[in-house]
Amino acid sequence: MSQSTLNQYYDELIDLIYKILDTPDNWVHFGQRLTQILDATYIQVQALDVCNQAISFSAGGGRLNDVDRVASDLAYLHYPVDSDPRWEYFLQLSLEDQHKWYQCHHHIDHAFVEQSKLYQQVLLPFDLRNVAVKALVLDEQLCIAFIIHTSEKQQPLQNEKIDFLNRLLPHLERVLKTQRQLYKFSTDSIVGYSLINKLHQPIVLLNLSGGVVHYNTAVSTLLEKTNLIQLQNNQIYLDQPYQQQLKDNLREIEALFRQQTFDNELLQDGGIKIQSESGETLYIFASLLATEQELKAFGIRPLVMLTLFHPEHSISVDIQLLSSVFKFTPAECKVALSLLDGFSTKEIAQKNKVRADTVKKQIQSIYRKTSTHKQSELVKILLNFPKAI
Repeated sequence: MSQSTLNQYYDELIDLIYKILDTPDNWVHFGQRLTQILDATYIQVQALDVCNQAISFSAGGGRLNDVDRVASDLAYLHYPVDSDPRWEYFLQLSLEDQHKWYQCHHHIDHAFVEQSKLYQQVLLPFDLRNVAVKALVLDEQLCIAFIIHTSEKQQPLQNEKIDFLNRLLPHLERVLKTQRQLYKFSTDSIVGYSLINKLHQPIVLLNLSGGVVHYNTAVSTLLEKTNLIQLQNNQIYLDQPYQQQLKDNLREIEALFRQQTFDNELLQDGGIKIQSESGETLYIFASLLATEQELKAFGIRPLVMLTLFHPEHSISVDIQLLSSVFKFTPAECKVALSLLDGFSTKEIAQKNKVRADTVKKQIQSIYRKTSTHKQSELVKILLNFPKAI
């Protein structure tokens, strides 16, 4: 796209930028429009509170819907920081020269992508291959990065697009500096909380003592429909023996965490199945949020995320639910749902733009995690869940 063609969108984008002053939610509208103009996948602004070493703000818009964006963000947080070297390069560049853009294709080559689980399981399935990043605010307290995500097909941003973006940057910087306090870490605005708030699957966050820290709207809706679980005075209440079982599970999680031997795989079969005399059923699955990236997104202390599944009051199977129940990666979730829809290995590979060998490995991992051995057994399990929308 030529510079003159891009320039015709300048006034429209400037108007969208200053609407962010009305509400940060307007990052979504700005991001959606800019992705269309640049032929990108996703536009994101992300803030790191340097003092608290916490992700203090994350928003954006583009081709990813909310479900996919949240799923990719949550899956990304489970990976260690050193699995994604892009941020190290970016921070080094920013410290040397804040006026430069960082583009990952200069350092992340095809060979690295091929062997990286982060890319193969989380980034590529959502068309997140390349990033172009610019620090809009960078000082001893706060780093706010402006990020352009593009797919492998879209290719990295070309010079004329970077030049056009540089014309927009002073206005973006002005908006961020005007509302600086909104982008700093606070207990009222934690990125992890906002992520789970967008999920329609009921999620409860607990501290290691079992106290309720946060829960999303889907939990409130579920509480109106069942008496199998109650939340009062920041505590979860279940009938016995389930209350004791939950306490025992939390105690075991904390012990393993303190011994630094914790592995979420240990909880794969550790869900609690609550059943009333009438046959009403509720499942509770637990995951510890304790990696460096998770602590940055969910606050400073380790938390336990409980995913609730009530067969009678759940409207869909989504990536978050499958991930919580079976510890699937986002890529494995897509493969499992494709198998449910009857796609072959070759068709799944073509649809997800990966190699057939990669899909075969993902299928074997799915079988292992679900204790199944063939597609018919897997389908039988998945059919017990509500259909995906």
